[in-house]
Amino acid sequence: MFDVWASLVLPTLGIVVAIAIPLIVLYWQRNADARRLSEQRDIEDRRVREERERSDLRLAEERELSAARLADERTSAEELRAEEAAERIQTARKVAIRNVVAELAPFIGMDLYRQDLDVHPYLVDLRIAAMALVDEYPVEHPINELVGYHQHLGMSTARAIQEDTVARERAAVDIEDRLVALGPMHRWAAQYTADMRSILVGNVTDDQMRARSREVAGTTAALYERNGWGEQPGPSIR
Repeated sequence: MFDVWASLVLPTLGIVVAIAIPLIVLYWQRNADARRLSEQRDIEDRRVREERERSDLRLAEERELSAARLADERTSAEELRAEEAAERIQTARKVAIRNVVAELAPFIGMDLYRQDLDVHPYLVDLRIAAMALVDEYPVEHPINELVGYHQHLGMSTARAIQEDTVARERAAVDIEDRLVALGPMHRWAAQYTADMRSILVGNVTDDQMRARSREVAGTTAALYERNGWGEQPGPSIR
């Protein structure tokens, strides 16, 4: 019985084993291939991700550099425009100061006692130039008061000379009396010119301009008091 069973089963078992082993080996090989393929895919995915990250990083750095360059260019352009604007402002101010100096020139040595001389047009032209000058500066700049007080002192000095009939009579007779009587006008024009030239070359500070304004205002106040003209005008000529 056993012999019969063995003769039937063993050959069958051998066939099964002969078939199963190659299948098992094939299965293991396929699994190994699948694992290798999966590992290769993982490696490739990591490589792609790393490459993408490096690319993104490079792109971000390039964007930052580009933004920085653009910001620098904008800053440089703004600084250039600011420098150009400042230069234009300084040029305009220098031109305005020179115009005031030019309008002051006739007053140095001017003879107010000449019958054919009308000082009013000269004062008007000087006032126009002075207004153009202060318009180049902010309202709070000390040059406004300095120019304003100088303008009022010049007009007041011319008025005092022309209204002093006693001095006029003496000036008509004696040349020295004439020079003495006209001296305040000539000194005012010379000092006004000197103040403008100091500002033109940058040899004066804001505090110095304020101090000079007080001096000119004090001279004008004394002139008003001496002639009984009442209260002197403020510094504004706008």
